[in-house]
Amino acid sequence: MRTLSQDIESRTNHYPYWTHHRRVAVTYFLWGSSRGSGLHLAPTRGLPVKLIRATIVLTIVIGAAIARQDQRGQPEAVRSIFERHNQSDVPGKEIVIGTAALPKGAIIGFHTHPGDEIGYVIRGTLVLKTRGRPDRILHAGQTFFNPRGAIHSLQAPDSAGLEVSIWIVDKGAPLATPIR
Repeated sequence: MRTLSQDIESRTNHYPYWTHHRRVAVTYFLWGSSRGSGLHLAPTRGLPVKLIRATIVLTIVIGAAIARQDQRGQPEAVRSIFERHNQSDVPGKEIVIGTAALPKGAIIGFHTHPGDEIGYVIRGTLVLKTRGRPDRILHAGQTFFNPRGAIHSLQAPDSAGLEVSIWIVDKGAPLATPIR
């Protein structure tokens, strides 16, 4: 029967052996060879490593494709800026006119503007979400107003929508700043 000290000694003696083989296995997996590790792997032992490597690569590729599919699954709004003009007799301000076309299910995430926005829904039904206020359902023909700095979002949950907006903003500032 072995004593406790003999058991500990035998495990300690084998530790470097297993450490070495673990390092060789990781090196072989990463680089496809043992690269001078002193251990030469037979071709039949490399087959499982290649299979594991191929499985991991395939999993990463499929995961990336699924993530890309999820991103494409969410329709995106298309924004168009038509014109920008300096505001008469008001230095540092400009007037911008543009549209946002929202396919069904599209969401323009929460954001702010460096000035006031007034909008008109041309087509469809949109939902205007403004932090600190109840949601507003906007139908074609209705208007909305967002004061400077209002954190808001626009959605087209049930049907495609189109709106036109006019902004009076600080000249040179980004038209919208996303809020996370």
